[in-house]
Amino acid sequence: MSTQLTESEVTKLRTIITACDNGKKISDLDLITCLNGSEMFEVVQDGISKRASPEMLMASAPSQNGTYPDVPLNRVTIKRFSGQLSPLYVYEDNTSLMNKILALCKPVLINRDSLIDTYLSGSNCLKSADGYPANLTAWDKPAMTLIGGFWMKYEYDASTNTKYFKFSPYKVKGYKYIRRRYVGMFNGNTVTNSADGLSKTFLCSNYDVYTTQSISLENAHSYAKNLGTHFRAMADQDLDVYALLFSLFKGTVHTQGVYECITNVNSTNWAAYNKSADGGASSYAQFHKNGATIGLTTHEGEVSLSVTDFPNGAITVKPNRFLWRENSLAGPYLLFTSGRLIIDNVVWQVNDLADIAFTKTEDFVQLCSLAGIAPPTTGWQSILETHEDTLMPSAIGGSATTGMCDQWYGLAAPTAGVVYVPARLGLASYGASAGLRCLRSNLGPSVATAYYGVSLASDDPTDTVADGTIAV
Repeated sequence: MSTQLTESEVTKLRTIITACDNGKKISDLDLITCLNGSEMFEVVQDGISKRASPEMLMASAPSQNGTYPDVPLNRVTIKRFSGQLSPLYVYEDNTSLMNKILALCKPVLINRDSLIDTYLSGSNCLKSADGYPANLTAWDKPAMTLIGGFWMKYEYDASTNTKYFKFSPYKVKGYKYIRRRYVGMFNGNTVTNSADGLSKTFLCSNYDVYTTQSISLENAHSYAKNLGTHFRAMADQDLDVYALLFSLFKGTVHTQGVYECITNVNSTNWAAYNKSADGGASSYAQFHKNGATIGLTTHEGEVSLSVTDFPNGAITVKPNRFLWRENSLAGPYLLFTSGRLIIDNVVWQVNDLADIAFTKTEDFVQLCSLAGIAPPTTGWQSILETHEDTLMPSAIGGSATTGMCDQWYGLAAPTAGVVYVPARLGLASYGASAGLRCLRSNLGPSVATAYYGVSLASDDPTDTVADGTIAV
């Protein structure tokens, strides 16, 4: 086969060589005097070279007050049909912004004023970000994860029955601000001492101790306030934010579709499990002390743990973590949450998490009603859909792997006027029913039981933007 170039090909090659010889470096080009709209820039989009005008590029730039326009470049969107059976989301727009939002999340130690004492290494939380040993056992410096500090917009398109969840690290016009907050790196443990001059119990988040069960939400919130003004028993609204981040980063509502979690335990055997000699519970005992996942080198993952002293034979459980928060996706204990009250199957939400209470005050507003989906007889129902961008159920009809993939234990006829509070995540014996959207709403804020727990959370007092502020 001949390899000799044709005359036409030789001419083209000479033209290319001449262009290269006569080419200039960018630094050698003349500067333009000003942009007049006739210019075109070469950009690469989806691997293909295209042209763009200055107006097209400037359309994504912020205004003089720092507010960005709501265009694809400035947001990442996840969407799903309302009531769809698949638990998956579809991604749209600028998915590279997910890395910027993840970078806002950090493992830290904070002091009793809710100020950061130590930034922890994201790959080894037993060390500071600077590589020094970190103490995660001090009761007055709880180990927390910083989340929030981004902007979000929820939209529903009735014409297509589509729910849109739009996120941005930028202040985008029309988006609401998700205030920075701290959530416990571990679920709550309590410590009693006289550090303040009187004997007090404090709700903490510490490594190498057992979590505390048999604690009411009302008492847990009081113990959190003993720790400091900005602390609280974790609110349902805190868990909303955490769940939104899970869906954004994992593209699904199905927590057990990502990690198995601790959900595979026989309830009868668990009731007989006693760890009181080691400082744990005497019934429904903890499977491990806080920190079973501390050896993971990223913010998420799970480990296999053999519980060799479990009644009637050893079992294997899988502690997990996500955004450095341990056992936060499904099981092993139901987690009481504050911030919302359920009265006569109507959900009331406090306007400001600084005003958490356990009776409905003027600080509460109605979020949604559960009356239309309440079970005909008290018991479990599979959740098909949740209310807007919250964890509260709004439609029934899913399964263990469809819809929200979790279940709600509701009351057919709640006692009139009685206050009930949410409990999330599920038990180690719930199997596929457990998850971030799992809900029990049949107990009040003063109830304490062995298989319910709590978690610590706090405002970030250095964040001067109010939660829910709309960008204009």
